[in-house]
Amino acid sequence: MPPHSRRDPFAAPTEAPRQHNRSNGGGAVAASPAWHVAAWLAVVAVASTEAFTRLGFAHGSLYLLPILIASQTRSTRAIVAVAGASAVATLVGLVVAPPAVPGTPSALVIGNRVASVAIVLASAGMLVMLQRSARRRLAAVSEAHQETEDARRRLEVTLSSITDAFFVLGPDWRFRYLNEQAERVLQRRRDDLLGANVWDEFPEAVGSPFQAHYERAARDGVAVAFEAYYSPLETWFEVHVYPSDEGLAVYFQDVTARRRDQERLRLLEAAVERLNDAVVITEAEPRGEEGRPIVYVNPAFERATRAFYFALL
Repeated sequence: MPPHSRRDPFAAPTEAPRQHNRSNGGGAVAASPAWHVAAWLAVVAVASTEAFTRLGFAHGSLYLLPILIASQTRSTRAIVAVAGASAVATLVGLVVAPPAVPGTPSALVIGNRVASVAIVLASAGMLVMLQRSARRRLAAVSEAHQETEDARRRLEVTLSSITDAFFVLGPDWRFRYLNEQAERVLQRRRDDLLGANVWDEFPEAVGSPFQAHYERAARDGVAVAFEAYYSPLETWFEVHVYPSDEGLAVYFQDVTARRRDQERLRLLEAAVERLNDAVVITEAEPRGEEGRPIVYVNPAFERATRAFYFALL
């Protein structure tokens, strides 16, 4: 019988992509609230450091830490809020924080603070843009995945609805898919065959016409149709094999009943051929004035009519 099982171009259904939670204002899945708390604690810590220490011009760069922490929330709102608070705190530092070196020109202090604010805001802006870009890519991937899943499900329904038994073999001769009809005809469960080597699962097919035709289809890239008998199932199969880059798609039907009827007809014809009595077979329905057309006469009828003809001469 055909090394069998089929179907599947495809695998078992996978989970649909998760929908993104939009509650954080950015469209990403919500992160732990701990990241929000940590970001604001970092802002307070840096602002306190600025108010009570003489770290001087290094203050502005310290605000990058709470911004980076805020980015872990995956919330655009949180990043913008923390960046804004950091920028304000940096400017407030002009009033409350003593310069690192007494006597430093005011213009230099102000310029340094403005540069710090620019760095803070630019860093936050870059994080927001990267985050939005990542979300767009994730959305595109999710949409493509969903379309693929929809197409796979439609194909699954189509393959399940065909009346022929059907299976797909990969280039390594392993079952990738088989439909319910294939399970019934092959008398094997799909779960037992998927991923298994066809020649291991159906060793009696090795060296048979099934193997020869399958290998020819795979080697030459040509469609093959044939009939063959598979003794373990005591079944005749009509098989159609279609090659592709992904392997072989195999459609097959149990034609044992048809082959039995053909054999009986052949035996009946052989028996009638040997009768000494004339036998004439006509169509069941007459065709107008012509009557019932003759579809078969045996040799005895031919001999009798030939003798009658010569007797009239």
